[in-house]
Amino acid sequence: MVVKKQPDADTGGLSEAANDWFRQFLKHLELNLVATGQRLSAESQSADYSLAAMQAVRVTLLDAGLNDEELCDQFGRVALAHRQGPSDAETDPMGYPAGYFEATEGSFANEPLDCPPDLPLEKRESW
Repeated sequence: MVVKKQPDADTGGLSEAANDWFRQFLKHLELNLVATGQRLSAESQSADYSLAAMQAVRVTLLDAGLNDEELCDQFGRVALAHRQGPSDAETDPMGYPAGYFEATEGSFANEPLDCPPDLPLEKRESW
């Protein structure tokens, strides 16, 4: 049985208020993901999953106090920042921050996959 390592209490300089807000947001997001995911079928495609996730994020942010106009403004700011993007030195070839997927001691990347070892790769969850 794989035991998941709990995150360290040290938040790396994150303020207590931000840490509390993010944790509360994640709890509500998980509930909304479950509710949204229940509407998916076995025939659902990857695009359906991402749309369901986006809908869950939207509902969670609305529950957190944003209105639709603020939500669109915030997503517009994210899209603009994405278009401008960080310099190439700060990203890997796929556009993720440099070192984002590197395994560090105690990170999830060092944990074994929680699936049968004989399960073919094409049957595993894709990202």
